Amino acid sequence: MKKLFFAFALILAGLTACGEWVDTSRNGKLDGLWQMTRMDTLATGGILETTANRVYYAVQGKMLQMNATANGKRYIFRFSLNDNKLKIYDARINDREAGDVPVTNVDRLRPYGMSKLEELFVVEQLTSQRMILRSETLRLTFRKY
Repeated sequence: MKKLFFAFALILAGLTACGEWVDTSRNGKLDGLWQMTRMDTLATGGILETTANRVYYAVQGKMLQMNATANGKRYIFRFSLNDNKLKIYDARINDREAGDVPVTNVDRLRPYGMSKLEELFVVEQLTSQRMILRSETLRLTFRKY
């Protein structure tokens, strides 16, 4: 019994000592992999089903990666989430060999729901399975993977 208690205490101490290496993100339900399923144009009421385009947002820590498996393009961003507002900024082409070059043309990002290089979204809904983001021009709907 004494050995079992000692082993348990040792494991517990080891786990708590690793606290610096454990991701303690404050993103809550935003963290994870999201697939864009729909893009609505607010001005015209247009609806585009995007599931077949396979556009994904991957969120972890302070980084957000957007990728579309259909075209193989990947972009990384910094973001902040405060008071149901998601600010996405500092867009870069995800290319470690070239040094993650900054994106200067927003047209590259339009298939991902970005109308500006620095976009502010209102988080209309965020659950463990669904997210809806609204910018000045678009409403984006996602499902969580």
